[in-house]
Amino acid sequence: MNNGKSFPWSLDLTGICDQCNRSRAHGNHQKCSKARQALNAKRRAEEAQAGTTPAPRKSAGLFWLLRQQ
Repeated sequence: MNNGKSFPWSLDLTGICDQCNRSRAHGNHQKCSKARQALNAKRRAEEAQAGTTPAPRKSAGLFWLLRQQ
């Protein structure tokens, strides 16, 4: 799941829901959350079946991230 950013552990913390493309601040996004969870579970099951589980992501240290700016 590469979101096109330079670091794979960069989170996409936008105010827009990736499922319904509406603002996260308005309305209930439980259906979106359930759809996202189902999609990720299906992706993980397919990866496990194919035997191509990705390597665990390493988190960046806070000081390293601050130094990059």
